[in-house]
Amino acid sequence: MVKNKKALILLLLFLAFFNSPAYPKDKRIKYLPSNYTSDTESKDYGTDPIILSQLDGKDLLTGGDCSTALSSVSECNKCVELKKECPDCCLTTASFPKAIKCSSGDHDTLANYNCTEPPFQVDDCAQTECGVGTTGTGGSRSSDDSTYCENLTCSSGSVSSGSPYGLQRRGCPDADSDELTPNCSDDCTVTGTDIDGYRIWSCPATCGPSLSPIFQACSENSGPPRCDGLTSYYDVTYVWENDGTSRTPVGCSSCTLDNSCPSRDPAGDCNSSSATSCSNIVDNVSDSCTYSCNCVSVPVTTCTSWTPPPPPWTPPPPSCSTTYVTTCDTCTCNGYVECIAKVKVASYTYKLKDAFKTCISACSAYANNYERCEDSKSCCEENVCSGVMLEDGETTRDPGFDKNCTESKCEERTACPGCDSLAYTAGQCAGYASDVTSCLVDNPGLFREIKGTYPDTTHEGVTYEFVAKTGEALNIIWQVLINHDITDEGINFYTLVGITEKGSGVPVHKSMMNVRSLSATFSILGTTYVPSIVLAPGKTYEARLYYFLPKVEYCGVLYDDFEVNVEYLSLNVVKIKE
Repeated sequence: MVKNKKALILLLLFLAFFNSPAYPKDKRIKYLPSNYTSDTESKDYGTDPIILSQLDGKDLLTGGDCSTALSSVSECNKCVELKKECPDCCLTTASFPKAIKCSSGDHDTLANYNCTEPPFQVDDCAQTECGVGTTGTGGSRSSDDSTYCENLTCSSGSVSSGSPYGLQRRGCPDADSDELTPNCSDDCTVTGTDIDGYRIWSCPATCGPSLSPIFQACSENSGPPRCDGLTSYYDVTYVWENDGTSRTPVGCSSCTLDNSCPSRDPAGDCNSSSATSCSNIVDNVSDSCTYSCNCVSVPVTTCTSWTPPPPPWTPPPPSCSTTYVTTCDTCTCNGYVECIAKVKVASYTYKLKDAFKTCISACSAYANNYERCEDSKSCCEENVCSGVMLEDGETTRDPGFDKNCTESKCEERTACPGCDSLAYTAGQCAGYASDVTSCLVDNPGLFREIKGTYPDTTHEGVTYEFVAKTGEALNIIWQVLINHDITDEGINFYTLVGITEKGSGVPVHKSMMNVRSLSATFSILGTTYVPSIVLAPGKTYEARLYYFLPKVEYCGVLYDDFEVNVEYLSLNVVKIKE
């Protein structure tokens, strides 16, 4: 008889299971001493897995409630894992709640890190690249050299000089550049500036009065207004070769009116229609057309009629009246139309329209704000975690946001205020886990058998039935293969083996719990020793697998709709004759 049974059992487990790089399905112990026998009960659900849902943390049988303890250990585990990829130095220190350093929520400094999208797309805006952007292509700056965007210098997290984003503004027209010159094959020359400091050009007459600027706009991402879509860019005036005037009388339109001539509006008949002879160089038209008519007044006498009464009678005096009627035999239009004409256009003067100047200012302001913000953010990120020690307390971190901080994890961490207000540590998590273990031990009704639940009645779990023998102990190794889509460090999956009397269901043994985080897909391999003293010889017992996947609330969110798929279950039983 071997005196140290536990040592032999561990040796057998090692030989049987850990001699393989993975936990294979249906792995059986084939070679045992004469006083050891083994049985295996297993089921493969690979093509049609058992689906297990989350369970309440309150035991209806005992009235015990493990919800608070479960939520505490879940939040603690979550926060500890998040801190591995988002340590404290990635977050603000002065402002609360915590925010990601160098982000829009960082109020530890007066710098603005709420940056917009880049104004222009580099692949469609060549002038924003180093060494590109010459006069005439839309964006050269006399202050920019070919390496300007490589010269950003930071000091203690702030901009010292230069800018890697400094050429974005080249996508905008320059307020003081040749690129705003009217685009004509014959040269336009600068003759001065307007009240806003923008140039004024004189262009030859051959250029015409409808030029557009040399400037070529880039395609914008968002924000800056495009300045190449205006219908007109300049206010244009004519400069004449001869400023003298020539008076060109043109006859008025003739009119022949009837006798109603005095009552008619002369504007309808006497007009400057003949002024078209002034052609297209008319600068002003003076209409001095008038009308006159040959009219006379003629008297007209009218008397009333009288009917005499029967005789004798006396005749009354006559009743008559006289009126005057004006008649016209001819109406004529007199006068002339005066054309004040220039002789010939010598050149055109071009000034920027106010709408174009406003567009230039808005575009430049947007690009400059973007550049300043990105410059500040780059220098800030370069200094993140500078001088901070690693968890070993001996090694200094390499500074830089990208080297120390995973942005997605920092977003999760800042969304969970408890991660900082309670300052969770691995030691605290162990204490919470101990509280959970104690609570689950005291409330066994929380566990459910691993099998299909209503309305799923087709998926039976694994049951190992046996008859106890005198002096025979058991070592049960259980295996569970799990598949799921959960990647949350705060959710744990618990399994154990329970043994009950067949028929009565009276529990006689419950194993220690196996606990796994659902942060990854996994397989479970657990073991429990059942001493012979807990088994009555001759009685029939059943060993089954149980699970607990708790509903938990942490970081202000209730997680209650997760599911896991069980693809394989097995119970390997080693019987030991003591």
